[in-house]
Amino acid sequence: EGNGFTKSIKYFLDYVDEDFHFLQNGKWYRFNKKYIDYLIKEINKIPIETFDEFGFSKNDFTVFHEPLSDVEKKKWYAERYFNEKVASTHGYMNLDRDSTRQIYNSYKLEVADLYKDDTLFFVKIGGTQKQNYVIDQATGTLKYLLDNQRKVYFDGNSYTPKKLCLWLILDRKTRIDSLNKLKSFILLINLLDWKKETLLSEYEPKIRISYVQ
Repeated sequence: EGNGFTKSIKYFLDYVDEDFHFLQNGKWYRFNKKYIDYLIKEINKIPIETFDEFGFSKNDFTVFHEPLSDVEKKKWYAERYFNEKVASTHGYMNLDRDSTRQIYNSYKLEVADLYKDDTLFFVKIGGTQKQNYVIDQATGTLKYLLDNQRKVYFDGNSYTPKKLCLWLILDRKTRIDSLNKLKSFILLINLLDWKKETLLSEYEPKIRISYVQ
């Protein structure tokens, strides 16, 4: 950092493992405890909401999915099934549809999965490796909002979200009470970058945790 030029620490790293070792220019190093403590402290400042009211049932999904044709099975992936069910039972707007995708920088952007109470929700089901993808989606949407007067458009209507929420549906046996319990250093770095970008853009970052049942 210097002279007004900054880049994420990930930009300079070739590889990071889950024990805080990283590979840079062909040599192995380890992050010092001070940085790790800072990372965990900042991550734990992100508000977390545990949402037990609606998790993801593998059994229910299998019962729904197995009778479908091969074409329909590709269409109804786990997140799409979850989003449709949440929208139909909990009053969310389902954005996981072809008609809601926006043209941005010459490609179709899936702005978010769900919308409710001025909040865009980005849903991902699975382990920590999969959760990194939803951070990329939320970051892309943040850039879209800033380039489009902070508005999103669905079904002919415009909306001005105030919050961005990562809805992480974790596939794990033990529950967590803080994000550092995810035990994924790469994910924590990604979350911290996303939190900073979201706050700098004057949106409120939130994280909701549910579990695969």
